[in-house]
Amino acid sequence: MARQGWGRRTPVSGSDSGDQVSVNAWNADNKTEGLFGFTGKTIASAASVTIPPFSSTVADQPSSLTILSGSTSIDTIATTNTAIYDLLYVITSGSVTLNDTSTNSGNIHLLGNANFDLSTTVPTILIRVGTAWYEYGGSPVTPSSITFAKIQDIASMKVIGRTAASTGITSEVTILDSDTMTGASATTLATSESIKAYVDNTTTAQDLDITDGTTAGSIDLDSESLTFTSGEGIDATVSGQTLTIAGEDATTSNKGVASFAATEFSVSSGAVSVGLINALKIADGSISNTEFKYLNNLSDNVQSQLDGKSLIAGSSSIVTVGILDTGSITSGFGNIDNGSSTITTSAVTATTFTGALSGNADSSTTSTNVTVADESTDTSCNVLFTTAATGALPPKSGTNLTFNSNTGILTATGFAGPLTGNVTGDASGSSASCTGNAATSTSAAGLSTALISTSGGTGVTSYTAGDILYYATGTTLTKLAKPGTPAGEVLTFASGATAPTWAAAAGGAASTLLDFKYQATSYTTPSYTARTVNDANTPIQLWVKDIDTNNQGIYIRIKKNAAYTDVQIG
Repeated sequence: MARQGWGRRTPVSGSDSGDQVSVNAWNADNKTEGLFGFTGKTIASAASVTIPPFSSTVADQPSSLTILSGSTSIDTIATTNTAIYDLLYVITSGSVTLNDTSTNSGNIHLLGNANFDLSTTVPTILIRVGTAWYEYGGSPVTPSSITFAKIQDIASMKVIGRTAASTGITSEVTILDSDTMTGASATTLATSESIKAYVDNTTTAQDLDITDGTTAGSIDLDSESLTFTSGEGIDATVSGQTLTIAGEDATTSNKGVASFAATEFSVSSGAVSVGLINALKIADGSISNTEFKYLNNLSDNVQSQLDGKSLIAGSSSIVTVGILDTGSITSGFGNIDNGSSTITTSAVTATTFTGALSGNADSSTTSTNVTVADESTDTSCNVLFTTAATGALPPKSGTNLTFNSNTGILTATGFAGPLTGNVTGDASGSSASCTGNAATSTSAAGLSTALISTSGGTGVTSYTAGDILYYATGTTLTKLAKPGTPAGEVLTFASGATAPTWAAAAGGAASTLLDFKYQATSYTTPSYTARTVNDANTPIQLWVKDIDTNNQGIYIRIKKNAAYTDVQIG
């Protein structure tokens, strides 16, 4: 059975288009059986779209099934040409998004208060209430209505989540499968295999640097271990994750930690004092025989022998004691008068020194500051310099380097390196760079040879009017001579060529591009009241005008049947 449209009138017998419908048939109720359908009407997407008005042209008539083309997001559907409670079935032939009023100032209210991407196959139903359009035919999605079966059809290596810090709509989140973490970002997840491989590779590439202050070493964290070896007097032991370093007790054959007998030594806050023998008594000679006792291989009391050899502090003089071995004399007990003799030693250390001193000192103090005075009148000051950058050196000057303290001008026979400021006089030679303007500069009136292209020149020494220069190779530009007898040649670059050439212009008769002006259906055709004949001085106008929303025509104003009229020629 053929399709039966909803609302069709009760059939009337007869097949002649001139048959009349009976009164009963005309007044009968519409059929309530049949399919309810609409022919789709395509409208270009825009921020605001308008349902077209009813037209006598079937192709331009509005429809409840609206197909939105293009890819522009839509904020508003105008209520023009619609009535309250009208229904719209909306799909897209492109990639159009309906924007909910929660995100803009439009009049579209969608389920869930969120923007919605239109489907190319599944229509979205909108009903007009007041001046707004409301999505119809469903309810907002709730968490309890979401099942795994409904979300399992997602792209490969994707999960559903939300990476934005604020509230919003969840989306697909990329799962990164890269052992090097290439492409990692704040909005991607990584597989456990990639994380393990990345950590393993990173650890393999790292080492631990160690040093004893002189010699450096390194430990490969992936394959090597740091070993602590026990040394003389020190024990190193490892238990689990604990390293213990302890000192050994000292013996006659092994260095280590020693203790002090309380009867012989006194230790307080790290300081060790001798108990039985006071070292100060040895120095001042007050030690007793009982305290010092006797030493083997000595025939006399040690005290007596020390008394005969001691240097008593406070004595008026010290007698000749023979030759002093290499070393030093520390003068903390007055002046040393050597008479006519010479004191020869490797080093003399004293807090002060009076008199003439000959020889070299191992070290001396060099003055770091000098007293200076302002000088602004001398016109020929000498400039001080040293022959090295560091060290104790004598100051020097040169006649070829002077300074005018009155004008502040430094005069030298030459200058090398960057120069900032003004130069008085002529400058010659080559300069690495120049910042600022010279007070006087000399320009070259000409060059003895052509300046090469790499230095900003052409390298060409002669020209002919009309020549064209181009770079081919080397340091000299290449000339393309003008045609000997110009005849409309054009500059061309043949396919695969490395240089331009002159070529004859392409043949063909001259042509003129005509522009036809577009006009709307309301366009008023031009007046030709002043035109009486077709002649070369009277223009003939062509224009394009809308026939309807889907068609345009080409028109010309010419004489037809003895009168000028608009004729559609295309």
